[in-house]
Amino acid sequence: MGLARHSRLRQEDGAIAVIVALLMTMLLGMAALAIDVASFRLTQRQLQAATDAAALAGTYALTTDTGPTDPQTWVDKYLGLNYHGAGTAAAPNAQTGTYCPEAGLLPSARFTIGASDCPGFPSLGSGPNAVRVASRTQSPLYLGRVLLPGTDSVGITATATAAQIPQGGFYAGSGLLSVNGGLINAVLSGVLGSNIDLDAVSYNGLLNANISALSFFQALATNIGVTAGSYGSLLQNSVSVQQVLQAEIDALNAPGSVAAVALQSLQAQISGSPNLQLADLFDLGVWQSEGLDSGNAQTALQTTLNAYQLASLAAQVANGHNFVTVPVSTLGIPGVATLVAATTVIEPPVSAPFVFGPVGMQVHTSQVRLQLQLNLLAALPLGGSFGSAPVSLPIYIEIADGEATLTGISCGLNSATDATVTIAAQPAAARVFIGTVTPAAMSNFSARPTVSPAQLVNLLGILGISGQAELDLGSGTATPLTFSQADIAARTAQTASSTGMLANLLQVLGSHLTLTATPSAALSPLLAPVLNLLLPTIKAGLVTLLQPVFAGLDPLVDGLLAALGIRIGYLDVTATGVRCGAPVLVN
Repeated sequence: MGLARHSRLRQEDGAIAVIVALLMTMLLGMAALAIDVASFRLTQRQLQAATDAAALAGTYALTTDTGPTDPQTWVDKYLGLNYHGAGTAAAPNAQTGTYCPEAGLLPSARFTIGASDCPGFPSLGSGPNAVRVASRTQSPLYLGRVLLPGTDSVGITATATAAQIPQGGFYAGSGLLSVNGGLINAVLSGVLGSNIDLDAVSYNGLLNANISALSFFQALATNIGVTAGSYGSLLQNSVSVQQVLQAEIDALNAPGSVAAVALQSLQAQISGSPNLQLADLFDLGVWQSEGLDSGNAQTALQTTLNAYQLASLAAQVANGHNFVTVPVSTLGIPGVATLVAATTVIEPPVSAPFVFGPVGMQVHTSQVRLQLQLNLLAALPLGGSFGSAPVSLPIYIEIADGEATLTGISCGLNSATDATVTIAAQPAAARVFIGTVTPAAMSNFSARPTVSPAQLVNLLGILGISGQAELDLGSGTATPLTFSQADIAARTAQTASSTGMLANLLQVLGSHLTLTATPSAALSPLLAPVLNLLLPTIKAGLVTLLQPVFAGLDPLVDGLLAALGIRIGYLDVTATGVRCGAPVLVN
C-alpha cells in the first residue's frame, strides 16, 4: 500500500514538472513576443518620423532654384539624418505628383503621380506639388529568434506624403460705405428677427477691429467643448450666432474695448438662438485635415478676420432663406419720403464667404432680391379743383451672385515681405425696375418675378398715374486685383467695378421712367376734358416731385445693400493672409 502511494506521488511530480516546463516555455515566448513587439513599434515610430521628414524635405526640390532639384536626393539625405533606429532605412523610389486637396475625394485618390488636373483647384495641375515616400528598414529579433530559428529581423515599412501648396486667405463682398447706425440696426434686426440697437460708434469699433483666425477657431473650439480632432471636424459643428460672437470677444482679448463692448451688446440683444453650420461660413481648403493642435495649421491660419464682417455674415448664414423686412421707422429720405424695404436672400453663398486655401479657391456672394416702397411726404398738386394726391414709388432690384477667385500666389525671394496674392473679381449682374412684384414672387426661387407697371398716384379712383422703368446691367469681365504683403497686413480692400455699371444708378433709372395717366371711365364728361388738358402738367409735376427721391435713393440703397455685404456693380475684395514655401504632411 505504501509503495503504491509513493509511486503515484512520483508520477504526479513528473506531470507537474512537465506542466511547469510548458508554462515556462509559454511565458518565455510571451516575454519574447512582448519585447520584440515593443521593439517593432519603436522602430516603426522612428521610421515614420524619419519618413515624414524625408517627404517634407523632398518637396523642397519642387520649387528651389538652388541645390539639388531631384527630390530623391533630398529624401535620401533627410531619411538618413533623421532615422535613429537599428540598422539603416531606405526609400529608393520617391514619387513626385499632384496632391489635390479636395474633401470629396478619398484620401487614396488625392495623390496622382506626375502633373494632373485637380477638381476645384485647376492650377494645381500645372506641375507636381507633392512627394510620396515609402521607406523600409529591418527591425532585429531578440528573444523571438528562439521561436523563429533562422530569422534575425522583421521588415518594417512607413509611408508619407507631403505637399507644398501656397495658401491664401480672402473675403469678397462689401464693407460699409458709411456708418449709419439706424440703417445697419434695421438690417440686422430684420436678419436676426430681433430688436438690434447699436450706435455708430459701436459699428465703427467693429469695422476697425480685426482678429486672428487662429485665435478665433481656438476660442470657438473651447467654447463649444471641442478639445480634439481636426479643423474640418470643428467646422461640422452647428453653433449659435451668440457663440460666434463670444469667440470673437475671446479672440480680441481686449476687455472693455469699443469692439468687445459692441459684440457683448449685440450678443445680449439677439433673441432666441439662431444657429449656423460653421462650414457654411468658412472654407479651410487643404487645412481642414490638420489637427486643432497642429503646428502647421498655426502657421496657415495666422490671417485676420474683420469683426463686423464676421458678425454680420454669421447672422446672414444663420438666417438662411428667410424673408427680411426692414422697419420703416429708421429708414427714408429725410424731408422727402419714408421707406418700407424687404429683402430676400435667394440663396446663401454657394461657397463660404471666408476662405483659406490654394489657387482656385472661390467666394460667391449671395443672390438678393430687394423691394422698396417709398411713400413721398409731399403730395402731387393736380391743379384746379382736383387738389392733390399722395404719391408712392415701388422699386425692385434683383442682384445675381458676384464671384472672386484666387488666381495666383507669388512668393518672391523673401516670402515674408515679397509675397503677393492675385484675385480675379467679377461683380454681380443686376436688374433694377420701377414696378411692382408680388410678395409670393419674392420668395419663389424657381422663377424670375414678373415686374408689372406700378400705380404711383391714385386720386379717389378718378385718376390713376402708372409708371414703369427698367435698367439691365451686365456683369462685365473679371478684374485681376493684386495684393502685396503690405496690403494684406493693413487689410486694404480693393474694388472691381464692371463695365456697364453706372454711377448714380437710380437717378439714371429715373430718367427711363415712362408715365401713363388713366382717367376713370366714371369721370364726369364735363371734367374729363379738363383733366386731359392738365395731364401734361401733372406728369411734369410728378417728375419734379420724384427728382429729389432719385437723388437721395442711391446712398440709401448702397448703404442698405452694403449692410448685407453687397454693392451693385462693385465687388470689394480683401486678402486676409498668404502662406508660402512651407510644405505640409497630407493624407
